[in-house]
Amino acid sequence: FAVTATNLFHYAFLEVSLSHLYSFTFITIFLYFTKKLFNNFSRKLLFISALLLGVIALIRQVNILILLATPFMANDRENFINSFKLLFTKPLNLILAVTGFLTGFSPQLIINFIQTGKPLYYSYMNEGFDFLNPHIFKFLFSFQKGWFIYTPAMLLIFPSLISLYKSSKYRFYTFSIFFFIIIYIFSSWWNWFFGDSFGMRPMVDYYSVFIIVIALWGTKLKSKIKILVLSLLIILSFLNIFQSYQYSKGIIHVDSMDFKAYKYVFLKASDRYRNIIGPDPEYYYGKLSAPVIFSEYNVQKQNPVWSKPKNEFIEKDKNENFVILNKENIYSPSFLFLPDSNLFNKKVYLKLSATYSETDINAGKSSYFVADVKNGSNKTIFYKAFPLKKVPDNKTNEVINVSTGLKLPVLKNNYKVKIYIWDKKGKELKLYNIKASLHEITGK
Repeated sequence: FAVTATNLFHYAFLEVSLSHLYSFTFITIFLYFTKKLFNNFSRKLLFISALLLGVIALIRQVNILILLATPFMANDRENFINSFKLLFTKPLNLILAVTGFLTGFSPQLIINFIQTGKPLYYSYMNEGFDFLNPHIFKFLFSFQKGWFIYTPAMLLIFPSLISLYKSSKYRFYTFSIFFFIIIYIFSSWWNWFFGDSFGMRPMVDYYSVFIIVIALWGTKLKSKIKILVLSLLIILSFLNIFQSYQYSKGIIHVDSMDFKAYKYVFLKASDRYRNIIGPDPEYYYGKLSAPVIFSEYNVQKQNPVWSKPKNEFIEKDKNENFVILNKENIYSPSFLFLPDSNLFNKKVYLKLSATYSETDINAGKSSYFVADVKNGSNKTIFYKAFPLKKVPDNKTNEVINVSTGLKLPVLKNNYKVKIYIWDKKGKELKLYNIKASLHEITGK
């Protein structure tokens, strides 16, 4: 059930190019040899454990955090302290440990030196942690990527912790410290949901530790309770495998789920649900400056800097004036701006918003915000379209406010940025206004 009831299944069979399966494997082997080392300290086991730790860091540097779990692998506090003393009071033991780690990690150092001239190189430039603003609740419980939402089998950790506290307070505290530190650290990453992925992927690497805790609890259960737990795990296994299939087919969105979207596609497998969920605004690392450029097209007070389409149908309802988008008029008014030199070679973010209502059902689902960037030769070098509506429904004639945002490419001289709404399928909707603002992304 460690595989079938968790998103380890997804990374073992569907996205094997990601590092998590390999990290999980080497962390599991590392924990095995670490346990043997605590049971019977020897220099051979010390070297192997250190070598494995180096390989773990080689695969994914942040997983050096597995060191925080080593006290839990000791039998008790005395066992851990005695082993710790043997490591640091005997120079040869420390030399062996360092040598083993560097041997496992050295391919990364060599490759870095060959490519950059430096043995250590931080490849996540312009990315980082925000330890003062962790997203712990979202990390665990959001429908976007929440760990316990997409891997509910791991909720068994909580009754397991109660059992662990009763059996060994030492193990309870050492595991709890490790558990909460990694949650805090991972939820502090600027992109707390870790981009395109199924469930909370950084936790996959540590499943062997969590499963040890759950197994310690499971072995103590009475037969009837054990049957109930196994039955639950079978159900969760089917759910996990089914949702992995949904993700692979684009039914579960790669990074933009919420409760409404989750509910809409729950247990849905037909092709008509593929790619039906629209994306959220793009994430960015840093802060946004005040708008460098801001413009609004309001049908009530038309802005002359927004161009008019060939066929512009303006009417009025109880709300206010609106532009009709339909088969005869598939493009909204557009805003074209030429960035000046103060925006050249900088990271910029475009915010877009609109107010509309649908005459035809789900007209907003087939209508798109469009950002089109052309160079001085009038060649498109960037194009992105976001649907106005994220999740389909059967409602009409309700006034809806929507917004999105996206990172634009680095702007240069003679570039032109054009913004408009495209009614791709010609379903009728009423458009009341469009707003656009451009911001510089500054550092943390």
